[in-house]
Amino acid sequence: MTAIFQENRANKLIKMDQSLLPRLILEIAAAENLETALSIVVERICEVTDWDYGEVWIPSASGAYLQCSQAGFKRHSLAIEQLKTHSLEFIFPPNIGLPGRLWVSQQPEWYPDVSKLSKKVFPRVEIAKKLGIKTGLGLPILIENQVVAVILFFMLKSKSENPSQLGVIHHLMPQLTVLLHQKQTEKRLKDTTEKYRSIFENAVEGIFQTTADGRYLTVNPMLATIYGYDSPAEMMASLTDIERQLYVNPQRRKEFSRLLETQNAVWGFESEIYRKDGQTIWISECARKIRNASGEVIGYEGTVVDITQRKQAEIELIKRDCLLEAVAAAMNELLLNPDHREAVRRGLGKLGEAVEVHRVYVCIEGKNSDRHAPVTADRPTLIMEYEWTSARISSAKTADRVSIPVDSDIFPCLLAGEVVTALTDRMSPGDRAVFGYADVVSSLLVPIIVQEEFFGYVGFDDCQTARDWSKSEASILVAIAGSIGGAIQRHQQEVVIHHQAFHDLLTGLPNRQHLEKFLPKMLVKAQQEEEKVAFMFIDLDRFKIINDTLGHGVGDQLLQQAAERLKRSLREQDMIIRWGGDEFIVILNHIHNPEDARHIAQRIINSIQQSFFIEEHQLYVSCSIGIAMYPKDGIDSPTLMQNADLALYRVKETGRNSYEFYTPYMNSEIPESLLLANNAEAALKQQEFLLVYQPLIHAKTRIISGIEALIRWDHPELGLLPAEKFIGLLEQDSVILKLGEWVLEMACTQMRIWQNLGWPKLKIWVNLSRAEFQQHNLLEILAEVCHSTGITPDCLGLEINESTAMKDLEFTRHRLHQLHFMGISLALDNFGSGFVSLTALKSLPFDRVKIARSFVQNLGENPQDVATLRSMIDLGRQFGFHVVVQGIETSAQQAVLATLDCQEIQGEFLSPPLFASDATRLFTLPGQFHVS
Repeated sequence: MTAIFQENRANKLIKMDQSLLPRLILEIAAAENLETALSIVVERICEVTDWDYGEVWIPSASGAYLQCSQAGFKRHSLAIEQLKTHSLEFIFPPNIGLPGRLWVSQQPEWYPDVSKLSKKVFPRVEIAKKLGIKTGLGLPILIENQVVAVILFFMLKSKSENPSQLGVIHHLMPQLTVLLHQKQTEKRLKDTTEKYRSIFENAVEGIFQTTADGRYLTVNPMLATIYGYDSPAEMMASLTDIERQLYVNPQRRKEFSRLLETQNAVWGFESEIYRKDGQTIWISECARKIRNASGEVIGYEGTVVDITQRKQAEIELIKRDCLLEAVAAAMNELLLNPDHREAVRRGLGKLGEAVEVHRVYVCIEGKNSDRHAPVTADRPTLIMEYEWTSARISSAKTADRVSIPVDSDIFPCLLAGEVVTALTDRMSPGDRAVFGYADVVSSLLVPIIVQEEFFGYVGFDDCQTARDWSKSEASILVAIAGSIGGAIQRHQQEVVIHHQAFHDLLTGLPNRQHLEKFLPKMLVKAQQEEEKVAFMFIDLDRFKIINDTLGHGVGDQLLQQAAERLKRSLREQDMIIRWGGDEFIVILNHIHNPEDARHIAQRIINSIQQSFFIEEHQLYVSCSIGIAMYPKDGIDSPTLMQNADLALYRVKETGRNSYEFYTPYMNSEIPESLLLANNAEAALKQQEFLLVYQPLIHAKTRIISGIEALIRWDHPELGLLPAEKFIGLLEQDSVILKLGEWVLEMACTQMRIWQNLGWPKLKIWVNLSRAEFQQHNLLEILAEVCHSTGITPDCLGLEINESTAMKDLEFTRHRLHQLHFMGISLALDNFGSGFVSLTALKSLPFDRVKIARSFVQNLGENPQDVATLRSMIDLGRQFGFHVVVQGIETSAQQAVLATLDCQEIQGEFLSPPLFASDATRLFTLPGQFHVS
């Protein structure tokens, strides 16, 4: 019986294989893909067996897990439907769940009752129990030893392993594996074909095949697009002669073919070609030979890319480099060329050549230009200051200012710092009159912004084409426009600074520096042309009286008007210099004889002596003139100046308001004042100056309360001179500053010596000249002297003359406060001499006042003088000042002062000025010097 049963089972399997396999072969062949083929296999196996449900698990794209495919088979059952739904929610990594186990083991497994499996083995066990799922079978599908899928079969009843059902599957699997392998191979081939067709059709590069003689065999859509055609078919139909129809330069096709004759491939072959619409673009080709079976070259194939943007970028880069070189050259011109206007013009020319335009110019806003008088129009104006034009282009430069039209479209943009590109024929009529010219087609207008303000603009004109200006050009030109504007402004400032350096600020006349620079050149020219030159030294008579009595404001106006009269008295070729104060120098060129100079000198005198009207004052001054002639009286500047100065002093000594020519005998009769003024610098170097010291005495106790340092000049010819003999002469010379610093240092050094000898702490008083008081670094000098000599500032007192204090009240007040802050005591000297305003005096922080000597000279002779002196002392004390009376020279004067309430007294009668060695003996015992 057993043999019969087995034979029947085998026959049944054979019949099943014979009916199922042909059907599967046909259906798998027709399936679209492997997944569909697997679904067919599952469905057909379930149909010929008792399985209620089959599912296919396939690897994910990443190969990390298995996922349930939509493909499969299920009988019409609610439980099976629910199992299918739940299965789609699961994924299984290797060795997890039934699919994962089979994926790894690659061996089939039979499960009599899956509801009895553990959850670890079968994570869906709870679902299986709920739905009544029992028997299960798992089959891995292997192709080339790789699991391409796992198939699971389930039924709703429990069965032990069924040989008949397994037999069908075992018999079918080898054939099915072959069929599925073929299906997978078909899929791969199809995918590859689609892939390469997609690459060809969708490539971002043009792809071609051509015959060797220049006809297209195949092109892809991208190549047709690059060349401007709607389709590859249209392109191949239209382009039948590549060499003549495609290449702008046909020689490039010949070169392309020649290269391929000598080598198998070419790379990056660049050419300019025509598109369908006639526009030109740049392409880069890579190509190789196509050979037939015999090895003959039958054509070429390769790729094409559009490199137009790169080529344009390269062209722009070259233009930019050229422009940058031009900018550098222009800047070099601006920096190095001493002829500023020529430097700007040449710089504009270099820019114009680099940008390839026909005209470059600079327009400056009217308020920034110094070529014309200011305009009064409400609207801003522009004037063309600089221009460069190429050959055969006429100049557009005009000397007239052009007013900006009210409705201008261009000027507001320039004012806002924006670059403007404009076609002349599209400008408004108003803008065309200002910004456009008849021969210009297009313009680029670049604003000049200097210190964040609109200064003007640089214009670039093309007289032939409507230019398309690049952003790179515009940005570079914006930068150079600012540099040009800055250079122009710097030049204008340099002109102003140069003018200020060589001209007097008050009168506008050339100054000493101008004379020192140009007089030697004038003398050289006169020598070459054998001409005479007259050198005049002019001094205004009585000017100091007017200046001191009516104030510096009136004095300054008088100097300005006098300078104008001097200029009107001279010829155009003559030069006038303000030497300083009320002194002028006149150089008369092209003089034929002294009579010419005499005539001009008299004209100057006549002009000056006419009355001046200043601030309701009718003023009269005259002038004295000393004249030296070149080459008779000197062949160099110093000699001529010295001899003219000698002649001037001769005029002053003989009555003023006249002129005098230099004569040699004047050298033997040099005035004492001139001798002192000219020799002061040398005297300081030769240590001819010295200090003497006069004590200040307490009026009641007769004890020394301070020491005043007084300067003397031990002149080798004139003997020992007091300060009043020479200080006034040196006030106008810089030597006064050197001398003043020397006095401070020597006086403080001597005070330190006395302190070291045990003297009581006294103040050393030093007189300051006007020049010293006003010098900007006075505080630094004082601090350095105190530090270097070792005395403290509270041991130092400074005396300032009334005339110095009243020179500039605001400055005086500020400077006195600075000195007080340092700890230095301050005294107003010559109080009552007539210069000081009592109202101003109350606001000045002096510590003491020294009453002028004139109030002491006649004491004892006139009772009114005593009353006057008493009033001066009382006035000083009421103002809160410590009062010092100086100039006591007689016992009578001392007797009167004993009745008056002053704090300190000083004078020859009490103690004459003493040399340091004699002054040291004043204190035989500390603090015990008394006046009997």
